[in-house]
Amino acid sequence: MRQFEKLYDYSSGVDLSCNILDGNIPKEIGLLNGLVMLNLSHNHLSSNIPVSVGNMSSLDSLDLSSNRLCGHIPQSLTSIDSLGFLDLSYNDLSDKVPRGVHFDTLGLDGSAFSGNDLLCGYPMGKDCEGDHDINNSHGNDPSKEFEEKDQDDVKEKLLLYAIVSLGFAVGFWGLFIVLLVRKQRWWFPYWKFINTVAVGIIEFIQN
Repeated sequence: MRQFEKLYDYSSGVDLSCNILDGNIPKEIGLLNGLVMLNLSHNHLSSNIPVSVGNMSSLDSLDLSSNRLCGHIPQSLTSIDSLGFLDLSYNDLSDKVPRGVHFDTLGLDGSAFSGNDLLCGYPMGKDCEGDHDINNSHGNDPSKEFEEKDQDDVKEKLLLYAIVSLGFAVGFWGLFIVLLVRKQRWWFPYWKFINTVAVGIIEFIQN
């Protein structure tokens, strides 16, 4: 791609679309910070989008569609608040689409990034690799956490009620049976039975 040594001050836009331009976009293009419009679409440009594009702070329209550009979309593009039109469709771009308060409004329907099968994230409707792991590392869904906490509280209450009820039953009926039977040979089998019942109830509630 031929590089311009000088861009005159009266030029507010550059349209080199539908030519046979090839090679990469030079990083020096970021020096054109007074440029309002840049259209390099429908060419044979390859390699990455230079990070220096983010220095074009006056840019209102950027069209790099229908080329052979690859790699990720530079995060620096999200810093151009004046950008009102963006088209990066039909290239070989990959990785996650960068996010920005203003940048997000430029591709709400995903058309600005269509035709790049390796792009992921918002607004492509396709999760990037590792997104699920990151979400899991931040914890589960809050609603599920509250639900599990409620279930634990119910189990604890049931366990408390069971212990109190069992204690009352053992104290009352134990004394009653001892007075009724008055035979020492029944004492140890009775308490062994009570102990087995208590352990069974506690294990049932905890499970």
